Amino acid sequence: MDYVTQIIDPPPSRSRLLLDGVRALRKPALDGAPPLPTQRLVRSAVELSPVGIGAYGRACGFRREQGVPLSYPHVLAFPLHLMLLTRPSFPYPAGGMVHLANRIRQHQRLHEGQALRLEVYCERWVAHPKGQALSIATRAYGADALVWESDSLYLRREVANPVGEPWDDALPLPEESLLRTQRWVLPADLGRRFARVSGDFNPIHTSLIGAKLFGFRRAIAHGMWTLGRA
Repeated sequence: MDYVTQIIDPPPSRSRLLLDGVRALRKPALDGAPPLPTQRLVRSAVELSPVGIGAYGRACGFRREQGVPLSYPHVLAFPLHLMLLTRPSFPYPAGGMVHLANRIRQHQRLHEGQALRLEVYCERWVAHPKGQALSIATRAYGADALVWESDSLYLRREVANPVGEPWDDALPLPEESLLRTQRWVLPADLGRRFARVSGDFNPIHTSLIGAKLFGFRRAIAHGMWTLGRA
């Protein structure tokens, strides 16, 4: 697939991202299969800031001596995810998109103060039993080498006749490995706390009313918080 690369510098403010999200709440009905957006959004030099890493670590339970958390670069790339999901070229409203899954691979150790080139793009459609899913790729480069990569799966529920490869969520784990080793007691304002760190102010995480509007009984923890904490 041919992508159109766009350099994002400086990144949009949180208020701008929220405004774009509101504008993208309504999209015209589709006629036929949705086109896959072709933009590749790039930030050329994003610092792994000690301040940002520290705030993220406190939110998810990492210790400073553990270094850069494996899941932290996703926070730096998340504004680019929002930009893709709220653009006119994206076929569905951004509100109500559910982050289903995330797979991360790290190829080199990351260091505080290191600058990364971040690239984010829509990779492929996935046909999910509950609607249309989309894979968004995130790639991080240091000194022209791929050092970290992530694939995120987002779902638009209640889309008839989804296109793309079939969804397969089977994990080849032996049953004996699925043992609870910890119990977490989480504060009611966890969603708002993590939103301030991650920039993800989706109302399903930050508001009881907002969560109910999108079909949830209560506000739910961010999936990326759960991944980071685990």
